[in-house]
This record gives sequence, C-alpha cells and structure tokens, in this order.
Amino acid sequence: MRLARARFLRLRAAAVALQAAWRGAAARAAQRRRRDAAVRLQAAWRARAVRRRYARLRAAVVAAQARVRARAARRAFCAVRRAAVTLQAAWRGAAVRRDARAAAAAAASIQAAWRSGRARAAARQLRRAAREAAAAVCVQAAWRGWRERTRFARVRRAAVVLQAAARARAARARFMRARARARRLTRAAGHMSPARQPHEGNA
Repeated sequence: MRLARARFLRLRAAAVALQAAWRGAAARAAQRRRRDAAVRLQAAWRARAVRRRYARLRAAVVAAQARVRARAARRAFCAVRRAAVTLQAAWRGAAVRRDARAAAAAAASIQAAWRSGRARAAARQLRRAAREAAAAVCVQAAWRGWRERTRFARVRRAAVVLQAAARARAARARFMRARARARRLTRAAGHMSPARQPHEGNA
C-alpha cells in the first residue's frame, strides 16, 4: 500500500511538472505571438505615418512650384511689356523728329519760293505737297503699324521661348530637390524603425 501511494505521488509530481512545463511553453509562445503582433502593428503604423508625411511634403512642393511658376510668368510678362513700351516710345520719338524735320524743310522751301515772287507756283506746290504728305502719312501709318506688329510678335515669341526654358529648368531643380528630400525621409524612417523595434518589444 505504501509503495503504491509513493508511486502515485511520484506520478502526480511528474504530471504536475509536465503541466507546468507545458503551461510555461504555451505562455512563452503566446508572449512571442503578442510581441510579434505588436511589432507588426508598430511597423504598419510607422509606414502609414511616413506615407502621410510624404503626401504632405509632395503637396507642399506642388504648391510651391505653382507659386514660383506664377511669379516667374508675371515677371517675364512685365519685362516683355516694358521692353515693348520702350521700343514703341523710341520708334515714335524718331518718327516725330523725322516729321518735324520734314515739315521744317517744306516750310523753308515754301518761304523761299514765295519770297522769290513765285507765290502761285508755291501755292500749287503747297497743295500738291499737302496731298502727297497726306498720302505719305497714310502709307507711313500703315507701314508703321505692320512693322510694330511684326516686331511685337517677334518679341512675344522670344519671351515665350525664354519663359518655357526658365520654367523647365525651375521644374527640374524643384523635382530633384523634392526627390532628394523624399529619399532622405525614407532613409530616416528606415533607420528609425529597426532601432526602435527591439526596445518596444522588450517593453
């Protein structure tokens, strides 16, 4: 009877030890599973945060590009307009001076003819000169208008080409800066995630 009881006690102790070992292994496995799940959740959250930061950065870059392009376009347009106004003023001043010299020469000729006693011939010449001057003024006005439109078209085409080149260069530079910034953010996020995972798992 004593042997049987001792045997029973040994078997029960062994069973208790096995149960304790199994429960410890199960607890450790559950702990590992919880820790792995926590690590996966942290990684997913960090990736989502990085994506959000990148989206905000990209939106900010796009807005900055739009502002810079609008500012460059306004500056280029103002420069072209100032150049056109300057050209028009210079051309008009030269035309006025030429007309004034021509009028002075015509007046001097008329006065000389009148003083020499050829008043009637001078009057006829004056009428004919007036008609020719009116016709010349019409022709000159038409020619000046055509020349001015042609010159303005050339200036505008040159300004469009310069604007396109400036915008392309600015867009490439901004894109390179944005891409480098995004790469730095991605590398920083990648360095930060592995460094913090073990500490958070132990916690």
